[in-house]
Amino acid sequence: MVFESLTRASGSGQRLSRKVLKSPDEFLSILRKLFSRLVDEGRIAIFLALGALVALAGIVSVIQYRKGEAKDAAEALYVADSSARKVLEKFAPQAGPDGAAPVAESAGPQGPVDETFSDAIAKYKVVSEKYGSTFPGFQARLRLGNLYYDHKEYAQAAQWFEQALDNAPARMEKVFVLKNLGHAYENQSKFSDAISAYDKALNLGDVGVKGELLLNQARSWMGAGDPEKARAALERVTSEMSGTPYAQTAEELKRQL
Repeated sequence: MVFESLTRASGSGQRLSRKVLKSPDEFLSILRKLFSRLVDEGRIAIFLALGALVALAGIVSVIQYRKGEAKDAAEALYVADSSARKVLEKFAPQAGPDGAAPVAESAGPQGPVDETFSDAIAKYKVVSEKYGSTFPGFQARLRLGNLYYDHKEYAQAAQWFEQALDNAPARMEKVFVLKNLGHAYENQSKFSDAISAYDKALNLGDVGVKGELLLNQARSWMGAGDPEKARAALERVTSEMSGTPYAQTAEELKRQL
């Protein structure tokens, strides 16, 4: 049995017997081959184990780096938000004596956004550029789009919404950005671009905003001078969303066609 085991270990296909082992040198030679093979297999096992450990260490390092990057991005976004909030607070209505109603309504920030919110915009841009692949990076682009949109600078708003769309993390965020993008296009009278944006949002299948998107699309078709396609969009609202406020609005719009 010992010789048979040695034969298999040495790679020979023949059974060994005492007649085959004509001298002690041949026996020692087989032992050396067996030992050499075991050593080689041990080295391979050690090499594979080391490779696995290196790969695991690399994965852990990447995870830790991304966690650190996300934390830094969130902190940078918070600083940018604080800067924007300080500007808005300057224009907030001031309370009267003893907590009475505000003395006068504020007109809100005046002048170009790039001047009024220069510090906040610079900080948002840093978050967008440095942490573009993170969720705070996406939020920074969306914040910039909303900031320009709220101050009627629709071309700039559309540019930032387009960039936000590029790294929107999930379907819900994409639908939200496409809806905002459509509004920005509409306000520039770019009705075909608006219709396309609303259509892409509809194709993502978010039922919660379906009625709003169809109404927006119908409005854009009206702006583009195509009442038939506007009517078709409104018909979808009344047929697919019967009994909802969206259907009521659609009926009112149809009467205006």
